[in-house]
Amino acid sequence: MPSDDVGRHNRLAMARLFLERARAQAARGQLHKALRSVEESLHQELGHPAALALRREIRLLEQREKRRRQAPRNAQAHLEVGFSYLQLRRTDEAIFALDRARALFPDLYLAQLLGVALHSRGRAAEARLAYERAAQPRAGDEMAHSLLAALNHGEPPPYLAEEYSHAKHPSLSLSA
Repeated sequence: MPSDDVGRHNRLAMARLFLERARAQAARGQLHKALRSVEESLHQELGHPAALALRREIRLLEQREKRRRQAPRNAQAHLEVGFSYLQLRRTDEAIFALDRARALFPDLYLAQLLGVALHSRGRAAEARLAYERAAQPRAGDEMAHSLLAALNHGEPPPYLAEEYSHAKHPSLSLSA
């Protein structure tokens, strides 16, 4: 029985290593390599939720990029690509896609999402303008105000702060 525990522990450790490699590859834009690393992670730990989510997001990005190329004036296509880039920690590409979506369709939600991307990249002045633009007509919008408060306190956007704590302390959660 103890050797089964050791084997499981080793598989989990390998799954984590492959998953971290996949995340780094995805962040560098190496999507095919990232998919191979995700598959290796899933080979070690079948059904690993974080690996499944990463595989899904990479595949979604590929589909969304294709759609964006086919419909370059479609704001929704740019929004979806920008969101995928944010999920894969490709912030510069997210900023470009979200800014393009906002230019095509000046929506307040897009301003807020663009603010998150700019904020996470450390572009505080631009993020502040985007957050203020998003919060102005919606005085009761808690999210816009909490994002602006985080920026004013020098903190990352709330969802990024949670990811950062998992990155600093990966032992806290296997599904980080």
